[in-house]
Amino acid sequence: PESNNQNAYQPVVEQPSLKNCYIKFWQNYTNFSGRSRRSEYWFVVLANILISLVNVIPYVGQVLYVIYTLAIIVPALALIVRRLHDLGKEWYNIFFILIPIVGQIMMLVWLCTDSQVGANKFGKNPKGIN
Repeated sequence: PESNNQNAYQPVVEQPSLKNCYIKFWQNYTNFSGRSRRSEYWFVVLANILISLVNVIPYVGQVLYVIYTLAIIVPALALIVRRLHDLGKEWYNIFFILIPIVGQIMMLVWLCTDSQVGANKFGKNPKGIN
């Protein structure tokens, strides 16, 4: 019985999957607040890479890919800002990516870094670890 009581107090955290993360990506189209897990970001990157394969189809695929690329600009920026929030960083840190090589490496390291443990000023830890 004691182990059941311990599990009752465990936060219920959604297990990320490619499908769930991609749906959440579009549901949070213009949401620049809160936090996003590392897996949420990288599953969306994987989905976008897979979708980019349509680009190999001559003309029609390329036109569709350009339209898709324009459509994901805002949600991709929102996701990156939420990912930075997960690390406790402000939105304007996204501009580091404009610094050639050094800024891009720094952004890649940040995007690969684990969530800040516990709640921060941007919200609760999306992993449920507090």
